[in-house]
Amino acid sequence: MAKPGAQSTTVFVIDDDDDVRASIAGLLKSVGLRAETFTSAEEFLSRERSDEPGCLVIDFTLPSMTGFEMQRQLSDAGLQIPTIFISGYDDKPTIAHAMESGAVAFLIKPFEDRDLLDAIREALNRDQTMREASTSSPNRVAASNSGRTPMATEMRNSGIDVVSDMVAWGAHFCLFYETKDDLLDTLTSYCRSGLERGEYCMWIVAEPLTIEEARAALKNVVPDVDRHLADSRLELAPARDWFLKGGTFDGKSLTQDWYDKLARVSARGYPGMRVTGDTTWLSKKDWTHFCDYEDGLNEVIGNQRLAVLCTYPLSQCGAPQVLDVVRTHQFVLARRHGSWDVVETATLKQAKAEIKVLNEELEQRVVERTSELMKASEALREAETELAHVNRVTAMGQLAASIVHETMQPISAAVTNAHAALRSLSADPPDLGDVREALDRIVKAGSRASDVIGRLRALSKKAPPLKDNVAINEAVLDVIALTRGEVVKNGISLRTDFAEGLPRVQADRVQVQQVILNLIMNAVDAMIDVHGRPRELLVGTERDATGGVVVRVTDSGSGLSSESFDRVFEAFYTTKPRGMGMGLSICRTIVEAHGGRIWASRTAGPGATLQFALPAA
Repeated sequence: MAKPGAQSTTVFVIDDDDDVRASIAGLLKSVGLRAETFTSAEEFLSRERSDEPGCLVIDFTLPSMTGFEMQRQLSDAGLQIPTIFISGYDDKPTIAHAMESGAVAFLIKPFEDRDLLDAIREALNRDQTMREASTSSPNRVAASNSGRTPMATEMRNSGIDVVSDMVAWGAHFCLFYETKDDLLDTLTSYCRSGLERGEYCMWIVAEPLTIEEARAALKNVVPDVDRHLADSRLELAPARDWFLKGGTFDGKSLTQDWYDKLARVSARGYPGMRVTGDTTWLSKKDWTHFCDYEDGLNEVIGNQRLAVLCTYPLSQCGAPQVLDVVRTHQFVLARRHGSWDVVETATLKQAKAEIKVLNEELEQRVVERTSELMKASEALREAETELAHVNRVTAMGQLAASIVHETMQPISAAVTNAHAALRSLSADPPDLGDVREALDRIVKAGSRASDVIGRLRALSKKAPPLKDNVAINEAVLDVIALTRGEVVKNGISLRTDFAEGLPRVQADRVQVQQVILNLIMNAVDAMIDVHGRPRELLVGTERDATGGVVVRVTDSGSGLSSESFDRVFEAFYTTKPRGMGMGLSICRTIVEAHGGRIWASRTAGPGATLQFALPAA
């Protein structure tokens, strides 16, 4: 792979997986590219800044921040670096959002080496285009940094003021000119506009104008024209070499040449190609064939990122020739001694009218479709709420024995204390002090039972989401109380590590507790088959780098495989023999609906950590 630009080119690779980083670095080295690897986004952002050319390959689901957060951090830091996302999650809305926000590519692991190299090649071409634009046109820089890929950027300025709004990709128009100055003034502006926007420009020069005259005229408006020629961004070609190969005009062969030329230009990463060619070489015997070729050229141009300006000297065109030219082009310009005339063809006028009708129909369909989508979205939200409720009730079923135990303990204590109170009352004389103590214990036992039942009702009730300021440590403690029996029954040692002074989170308490419940039960299940070493469960909270809170659940089970780390939060993916694969997927939906993120990470010893982060209220 060739390295764009004269400076050293670096591909920055950010992934928390050692194997992935090493594999990508080895691949880049094999094609002659320099790689710098980082284990986290923070490590990359804290490095010493430099202005070296390059691109970024980053795992979209890093533990510390998502790809979208990384893009915001780069933007805030004033860094404009083409980015390629890699991820184990094949989530179509996320991928679409990432591409809309300016990513060069979004590759799903495992991906082919050639796919990554193709994406890197496009990213480096984009980086080079942005750097060249920064020294030539501020407007172009703004376009490059607007978040859209080069191949998605529309042609916005032809350089010809009188028709600047009429020219877009797919335009095929012509110019009748009277003097050489009229011709040169128009074409130099046309080409300069293309070069400033990073487009490939081709000027087919015909006698009596020479290549040297065209180059000199361009140099007056594009001082670094020689560099553009040397970099093959600009091509000045003799008309006879392009149109009359072998001494004859062959429209069919020429049409294929355009397809081939455009494919080569697109492969090099240019956003499009603008072409201009003069017709003074055209003889009377080739006129009909050339008109047929021009007519067919509309099919070539129509769906391509190609704009073609054909030029005709007025002195060589009679009325029949003018009518032929008007028929084969979308619109016609005439320039005589600096004055302009613009003529739209009947076909173009009809097309505009049809487009207006289609736009009106499209707007109506958009309104109707939006209404349908809103109804579907509401139905989806109701289904997700129902599914979450089913998941909570199912989890309650798994905890049934433990819940009975937790409830029976205070009830049994109350009964025991009631009997003690009765015995004290039956004494002669009654021991009222013992009775009072027994009654106090009964009240406390009743409160404990009421707390357990209250927590159960909160988790099992079916109600619409209600966000409130939630103290995360209290929410976690309530869930731990419900699961304590299950933890003890399975011989698991439970430890907690709560940070103090955490901010509250704006969340639906029941939904957040459902996530915590699922993570704890998932950890318990992971340790059921562990023998010969301790079964340890650690539940902790902490403040994250953004000021929000993180809840983490760490077990000492068998851990997760590399595949499971990438897929553990996918719907219907499970490592349990009788699992449905919905619990962690529902957790992901709930957390992301609260503006947070959830991820899995490896531990120093056996087991795994599942954790989620929520923004502060």
